Amino acid sequence: MQRFGLFGFMLALLLATVACAPVQDVARDGIAASKGALVTAQSKYRDQCTANPAMKPCRIIHEGVAAQHLAVEALDLYCQGVATPSFLDGGKCSPDKSVEPRLKAALQNLDVMIRDVKGLIQ
Repeated sequence: MQRFGLFGFMLALLLATVACAPVQDVARDGIAASKGALVTAQSKYRDQCTANPAMKPCRIIHEGVAAQHLAVEALDLYCQGVATPSFLDGGKCSPDKSVEPRLKAALQNLDVMIRDVKGLIQ
């Protein structure tokens, strides 16, 4: 129960931070967090997916990676990522607000896919 209390506190803190954070920061942090889940799942299922990539866990991982790539591309587009380094690599973000709905949609899709991936590694 104490663990849930700490988790609840951390979730509330994250939500409060997200409400005040620029969308590009939320996106960057979400993409970074998704990488950890994807790498863990890929390591856990490497042998099975090498033998049979059509297995359900392998398809879920593949969809998670695709969603992550889409979110990265949307963030680059939003931040007008032609600059070097890109925003994900520590460069400046020059937001294109017309792209914000696409970025938010990509993040929502990533969230759904990563929940499925996390289900594989728990």
